[in-house]
Amino acid sequence: MNIKTLNVKIIIVLIEIFATAVCFADDATNTNKTVQLPELRKEHHEWQGPNGSIRYRDEIYRGKERILRTVKFQNETTKAWETWQYFYIDGKAVMFESYGSDGKSQTITLIKDDQTYDKFQRRQDGSLEPLSSEELAKLKVEEQKFNGEAEKFTEVLATEIATNSTGNATQIAKEAVQKFKQEQLDKKDSDK
Repeated sequence: MNIKTLNVKIIIVLIEIFATAVCFADDATNTNKTVQLPELRKEHHEWQGPNGSIRYRDEIYRGKERILRTVKFQNETTKAWETWQYFYIDGKAVMFESYGSDGKSQTITLIKDDQTYDKFQRRQDGSLEPLSSEELAKLKVEEQKFNGEAEKFTEVLATEIATNSTGNATQIAKEAVQKFKQEQLDKKDSDK
């Protein structure tokens, strides 16, 4: 290779480097670019839970899209206050985080297609530990059972509403819950 060819190649490489630098410098120095985002909107709701305690739900929307739901309630068994946070993308929950009564995060659940995708436990030092494969598999089986029971309950509730259109909604729901619980007890008895 002669000196002339080498010099031409070096000049071409330098021109390419200079052109690339100019392109990136233009992007970095152009401060007139703006991104328009919808305004944030917050909603606060309070209602009475089954044990008589007040429950709270706060929702944050960016425009019409819900991006965060926070629910605070008193656990009926332990009487401790718990906080649940659901994070949303395109109207679907993608992450769930639960906090104990001490205000510290206990678990983080990743959600895909309305099902648990993976779950993490928060350690004392703040780091996260994924559930073992066995624990995650067990959780997913329990979730499937729960979803099946929820579908059955929805059917019972719909039937109660359809057959009792004159009662108030709270009473109809209570009756549907009682009927569903009784059906579950009867089913357990028949399985024995």
